[in-house]
Amino acid sequence: MKKTSPHSHKTSAPKSTNKTLLRSASFGAVCALCTLLLMILASCAICLAIDYPHRFIAPLCFFCLYSASFIGGLFSVKRNGGSALLCGSLTGVIITIILWIIFSLLDILWLSDTRGFLPLLLKLLIIPVSTFGAIIGTGSGKARHKRPNNF
Repeated sequence: MKKTSPHSHKTSAPKSTNKTLLRSASFGAVCALCTLLLMILASCAICLAIDYPHRFIAPLCFFCLYSASFIGGLFSVKRNGGSALLCGSLTGVIITIILWIIFSLLDILWLSDTRGFLPLLLKLLIIPVSTFGAIIGTGSGKARHKRPNNF
């Protein structure tokens, strides 16, 4: 039996396997899609209360989409416990693929229409926003400091 010294230089970051990474990214994507559904319903209520809602439909949709992907990245890295870039990127890719499948089945041309560079850029922006949420999620639990005892 090999003894390890208490001063060994091992990192305390948990090792994430591909299976746990995929599970946490899928969990983050499901959280993002549920958040997206709730935010879209709230946006519909806002648009119904406004006289001319056509000016606010696209900005509200993009706000809901990017906020939900941020939250998905945040939840996925909280569940995984490490590797924010990989976990957040994978969550964004899963969200994009699920939305593309849903919109293709419903014959909505938002994700299937790729005419021009700007629509493609706006769709692929889901991945960096989700990654940013994952990066923010890793640092949020480590900033707590113990209050000094001044007695």
